[in-house]
Amino acid sequence: MSSSVSTTSIKLSLDESDDEDSSIRSIIHQHARDGNAEAVEAMLNKRPDLVNEADIDGMTALHYAAKYGNLQVVELLLNRGADVDVCENYTKYTPLHMVAKYGRLGTQHQKARKESSVSRFIDASFRRAQSLPESGRDSDGKDVITAIIDLLVKFGAKVDERDNYDMTPLHHAAQKNNEMGARALVKHGAKVNEVEKNGITPLMMACVHGSDALVRLLLSAGADCSTVDKRNNSVYHAAALHGRDDILQLLIRYGDTTKELLWKNNKEGKSPLQMAVDRNHPSTVAIILPLKPAKDPDIDADHKWLLHKAAEKGYLEVVKTLIQHGYDVRLKNGELRLPLHVAAQANKGEVVRYLLQLARDCIDEQDDYGMTPFLRAVSMNALDAVKVLVENHTDILFTDPDGRSAVYIGAKYNAVDVLLYLMDIYRLRQADEGDSYPDVVNLPDHTQDTPMHLVCHTGYMEMVTLLHEHGARIDVMNEDEEIPLHGAAAYGQTACVRQLLEWDKRLVMHRDENSETPLHFAAKNGASSHSSTAEKILVQSLFKPQVY
Repeated sequence: MSSSVSTTSIKLSLDESDDEDSSIRSIIHQHARDGNAEAVEAMLNKRPDLVNEADIDGMTALHYAAKYGNLQVVELLLNRGADVDVCENYTKYTPLHMVAKYGRLGTQHQKARKESSVSRFIDASFRRAQSLPESGRDSDGKDVITAIIDLLVKFGAKVDERDNYDMTPLHHAAQKNNEMGARALVKHGAKVNEVEKNGITPLMMACVHGSDALVRLLLSAGADCSTVDKRNNSVYHAAALHGRDDILQLLIRYGDTTKELLWKNNKEGKSPLQMAVDRNHPSTVAIILPLKPAKDPDIDADHKWLLHKAAEKGYLEVVKTLIQHGYDVRLKNGELRLPLHVAAQANKGEVVRYLLQLARDCIDEQDDYGMTPFLRAVSMNALDAVKVLVENHTDILFTDPDGRSAVYIGAKYNAVDVLLYLMDIYRLRQADEGDSYPDVVNLPDHTQDTPMHLVCHTGYMEMVTLLHEHGARIDVMNEDEEIPLHGAAAYGQTACVRQLLEWDKRLVMHRDENSETPLHFAAKNGASSHSSTAEKILVQSLFKPQVY
């Protein structure tokens, strides 16, 4: 379709929209976005005042042309008097911010652009006169991003202008890995060590989001590796946190203060090494550890428990790396727990397996509560870890200083999965060894409370049923001659009371050493609705006919 159709359609839009000024503004913004230089020029010929008109978001046509990499429109607007540093939008972005932040996106958009419905309506031909070649370069061979930045600076753009977040265009280029934009800005004298509102420099942003080439560019331009942000994070923190190994090695080569900053803590008390461990970056850990200063008590103290932390998180490769660099698999923390204890408790089976390969003799080591790795795993229903420990012949009959067995601890913490697994093992071993094998399901602690006493107190009904199915006695007495029903009644565990009485109604008549029945216990604690309900169930059971 001929260009006359395009011009006619534009003329009609202008003539018919005098009462819709905002619509006209949106049209010129759309043309600037789409790179339709001919249409923009036609509109400006009719309405020169549109050159600096902002849309509802405070953006001018120059913002959109810069954002989407439309060099010809940028040049046209600047020659028609567009404000090169306009920033009426809420972000305070200038056109230079836009090309720095969105330049890479803009060039992609330019290559992939297809006709939009608005463009087809306004300009059925949808063509850009003297359009840029598909290579994304201008007639002088410059890339579009560089050409736009050069042009904006030529017309007086402030290269270090700050937006609403105190970010300069160079910050945005670094954050978006816009190497071409960053290179052009640096060429025009952009300050490489400016900080935004959180104290972050372009180099810090590049360490997270940028390429090696972008980081190298900033370092070559004088970027300071020793700057820290308001949270005391350095570029080393940023690179370590994100596992940017190549960048970290670049920083180490360039930074005069590397040895100091690599071991400095941020305001959260974390060093780059701790961040690398936290984020499971074993190769990053391997880069940093050989640089650790010898015999520095403060640094040693800050990093003493990294193996425990990695073991707890299940970071097997980090665990291996730390041990390869001298961390001790037998080191105990303040609670006398080995890395094996914390890995078992956190159900990190593969880490447990690896640690046992290195220190098989630690398998039943006790912490300051007298708990072995096995009992720690049982307490957390950590089935994977329990299986690995059992396969490696942990003592499954071990009891803690209070006489609590694995079944007791599993019942206390409602570790159903683990106890289902262990009950099968206990059953098989009991079948092999006969009466000499302990009756673990009824094994009491030092107060003579059995696992069944405990779960009737807590009301874990699935565990009550599991224990009963595996031979737990419901008439067994503790040192106060109380049976499990006493505890269930005292704590208002109505479902448990009902279940115990279904199994044996005679339990309601049992008296403890003070001659008190479960009904007495329920009555003494009757203030709660649950205890009151339990009391009613017990009373009802007294008047139902007993069948023996």
